[in-house]
Amino acid sequence: MTFDLQGMRFGCLLGIEIHYPELFRRVRDAGRRLRPVLHDRSPPRATPPFRLKGNAASNSYWVSFSVPTQHGATAPSGSIAPNGDWLGRCPADGSPSVAVVDLDDRSEAAAESVVYARPCVGKSRGGIYTGHQVADQRSEDRTAAF
Repeated sequence: MTFDLQGMRFGCLLGIEIHYPELFRRVRDAGRRLRPVLHDRSPPRATPPFRLKGNAASNSYWVSFSVPTQHGATAPSGSIAPNGDWLGRCPADGSPSVAVVDLDDRSEAAAESVVYARPCVGKSRGGIYTGHQVADQRSEDRTAAF
């Protein structure tokens, strides 16, 4: 699910969906300048935050990780920048808290990913390398003996 708010498109994904990177790519491809993903997980032990950091970095967008307070000691909630770094996290002591961050594509945490990586990745996934791909019979038919 996606929704627009003040010129930004937000995508919402649930815990199990972290195992499907194509869903994160679908949010990325939904358009708009900023594409934060709001990710909810309860309990967090099945969703390692490092996977969310990888999805944020490989798609060049922000990811918010939300868990119930009682699980905050093992995987505190927080927000991840497009470069895969944590922008802000709740305390790991299980106390009720909220992490507040700025989603600014001109910030140091986002600039390289948003300004340089996102357009480059978009071009490479758009087919600019198609003419340079090698057709290899062994790759096409892996059951044949050569």
